Amino acid sequence: MLPKCYEDPYKQDFTAKAASSSNGLLAIEPDYFFPGGGGQASDRGEIAWAGGKAKVIDVLEAGLKLEGEIPKVGEQLQCKIGWERRYPMMKAHTAEHMLFQSLSRLFPSISPEKVTIEPNSFSLFVRHPSPLDWEKVLVAEKLVNEKIREGKQVSASFSKKEDVGKDVRIKQERIEGPDVRVISIEDFDKVACSGLHVKNTGEISAFCIQRIASEKPGIWQIGYLIGSEAVDYLLESSKTALSSAQILGTGTDRLEKTVANMKDDELRAKAATKELAEMAFSSLEPEQHNGVSLYFRVFPAMEQKILQEWASKLVRKEKTFVIFAVKGAEKAFLTFGKSKDLATDVKKLANEAFRLMNGKGGGNEFFATGSGDSDKLDEAIALIKAAI
Repeated sequence: MLPKCYEDPYKQDFTAKAASSSNGLLAIEPDYFFPGGGGQASDRGEIAWAGGKAKVIDVLEAGLKLEGEIPKVGEQLQCKIGWERRYPMMKAHTAEHMLFQSLSRLFPSISPEKVTIEPNSFSLFVRHPSPLDWEKVLVAEKLVNEKIREGKQVSASFSKKEDVGKDVRIKQERIEGPDVRVISIEDFDKVACSGLHVKNTGEISAFCIQRIASEKPGIWQIGYLIGSEAVDYLLESSKTALSSAQILGTGTDRLEKTVANMKDDELRAKAATKELAEMAFSSLEPEQHNGVSLYFRVFPAMEQKILQEWASKLVRKEKTFVIFAVKGAEKAFLTFGKSKDLATDVKKLANEAFRLMNGKGGGNEFFATGSGDSDKLDEAIALIKAAI
């Protein structure tokens, strides 16, 4: 049996009768609550009767899940659907149909994977062999907003599986039963869908993509916003772009190029830093300390990863202890460790050293890493040296 809500998705209040109660679920007649479908979450709401009321906390095909009393069979009910929950998801679902249609015109090899439309969280998952080009994504966003401004009529119809036209997007294996419900957006899109939709695309008012992330290879999650939330996000993004351009001394029309150049500069700087570090550590000579080879140096700047990598290499030598640090204006990073043939308790020493630096860190019996106040670094190093 098809959900009654298909007849009028805009119905918010109705009168019904408690028909039956089983396994904690209440079946009512008629039932205009939406049980969920097409990736769209189910309704919430409330029911009331003479002498009682209850919240509807979930809607299943078998009936309503209630919080509170369960009315007696035959009781007359006043039912209220949570419109503030349903209506935004109706708009988001229609927007998702337009989004995929727009993307499919720009990415021929794209295919739908799934949809999740929950309160305040809307995502379309698609399958595509490579990252989606942002320039084409922008064209798709503009097309969606164009169709919103045009106020396209949205309608639902039913047909038999075997009679579904070739212009309808459908995954036959997901359709249970002989009938197919098709959602049409005038001359723009047709797709088999069991969700609830608005009557006109103009109700959505605005649309924007918020993020694109890869869930797993070849699968892309496209998070999006609608209505005033979309407008607010775009305004905030515009402010961020303008502010960033000002900080970087460029215009918004060159912001992407500037950031790309900065990324290239960063990669070159990292390569140069690694090369300089190789030279610095290769030429580092140990000092003898109580019969132990101590490699010690405090750097004004150095990637923590590089310090840890070299410390790990050096402690492979016999009777070796390593102390490396990076001292900044306020904070200092410290890493130290020993070869396995030394008796020094590095873990215990780490607790004392990082406590002295008013910082925190961790490690094991051979190696420790942490950070704290720069003005306490010398005292911590002296403590470590004294324990070797």
